[in-house]
Amino acid sequence: MNTSRKFAQKVRRGAQEHMGSLGLFRHRKVYFLRHEPNVWGSVGLADIMGRDDGVYEINPIVGVTHLRAEALVASLKGETLKPFGRTTVSTPLYKLMPGKKWRPWEFDPSTDWQAVLDDMMVQLSKYGLPFIKANLDLRAACATLEAGEYGNPSETLFSLPAGLLLLGKAGQMEKVLEGWLREKPDSAYYRKYAEDLRKLATRGKVDEFVREAMPDGFDL
Repeated sequence: MNTSRKFAQKVRRGAQEHMGSLGLFRHRKVYFLRHEPNVWGSVGLADIMGRDDGVYEINPIVGVTHLRAEALVASLKGETLKPFGRTTVSTPLYKLMPGKKWRPWEFDPSTDWQAVLDDMMVQLSKYGLPFIKANLDLRAACATLEAGEYGNPSETLFSLPAGLLLLGKAGQMEKVLEGWLREKPDSAYYRKYAEDLRKLATRGKVDEFVREAMPDGFDL
């Protein structure tokens, strides 16, 4: 018996009701927490359908987006900026919980799945939202990434040095770039990104560059 789409939709509708009580609103399958223009928290519900046992599985991902840093990254990489598709720092919810062991939330239509949903929301409120709120400041987000425990590869490779440059910490940016270039000596793609970031730091017109890279009229 594969997971039914109808059951998965029921679970997600229940999740949406809980998210609203936590101050989060839904946009394009992701839940957001407004902070200030160009900075927001997010909760994504990565899911798995089609399990033979009929169980619907969710792995919440919490994160924070600093849009100025992501605009800088996208521009230097020659990519179109998709604000809702980027986070500056993020982590699966289970990594914030005691033990940090892999733990998806499994919703079985034959059992009390509402209790599972309630537990997921309790853990999100207890561990996920504090992580978001702690990283709404760019300095804190960069410090989190530098510590190395949280953040996906794109965030540590690209967002971290960009964020450090925005903070005026070119020396720390250089250390991060040098570290990754030692680990990825054959990556011409990353070497070019590092060179372009260094050139921008040398020119000293970072804010002007970022203003031009920011999307027009964007508002969460």
